[in-house]
Amino acid sequence: MNELTNHVVKTHYPFACELYASLPATLSREEILQANSKKHDIAQARTYIFDGMEFAVPPQVFAPGGTSEALFRLVQSGRIDVAGKTVGVMGCGAGVETVLMGQKSAKAIYAFDIDHASVAATQENYASSGATPPLKAVVSDLFQALEPGVRFDVIAFNPPAVSVPISDEPAVVRNTSVGATIMTRFFQQICDKELLGREGKVITVLSNTAELRRIVSSALLAGLHPEVLQAIHYPAPYEKIQTLVLQFSSR
Repeated sequence: MNELTNHVVKTHYPFACELYASLPATLSREEILQANSKKHDIAQARTYIFDGMEFAVPPQVFAPGGTSEALFRLVQSGRIDVAGKTVGVMGCGAGVETVLMGQKSAKAIYAFDIDHASVAATQENYASSGATPPLKAVVSDLFQALEPGVRFDVIAFNPPAVSVPISDEPAVVRNTSVGATIMTRFFQQICDKELLGREGKVITVLSNTAELRRIVSSALLAGLHPEVLQAIHYPAPYEKIQTLVLQFSSR
């Protein structure tokens, strides 16, 4: 789908007009490639450390970066409140969110990834963390493998929404550069499957390397209301990148 015009948003979604108009334009292909010039060692086994906790990152599993850490800190601080709630982690990777949510006393945790190695890494890292809430981690294309009847209080997703491929390596593209279409499918499945509880929230972290207006358009069309939880700016040489933690609800 294409992004909505400012006029359509103002007419049909007045509650989102100010946010929509404030969204930064997508960076150019050259700017995106320059910002993502770091070589990825995804073929190697690695160790990722967050707040003193070690996570095993097997080959083909993507190690978290700065955008993921913005989400981690919001969970850890309690600003994303998961205590006593049923939560879903989409694109679980090495499983850092599941561990943090377990430590914050989530009621139940569901984790999804299209990659078998990522699901296995999530299960292993969660088991070794000492977290006690039940975890169900499944290989799934978005929510396709989710059992019927589950409703979420919180769904978290750091999507691979970069608008252009940043590598020739399929595993890197899968983890970074699927584009805005994955968010259109994500929001539509949440709507069609009625996955949010009465006060449920979807939390995503996105930067202007993605088509932000197109993504927010797809959320609006799926009946979700957006708001900005946090805006993050970076020093040179990454000063053109703007990252937003966005929250969507059905209220």
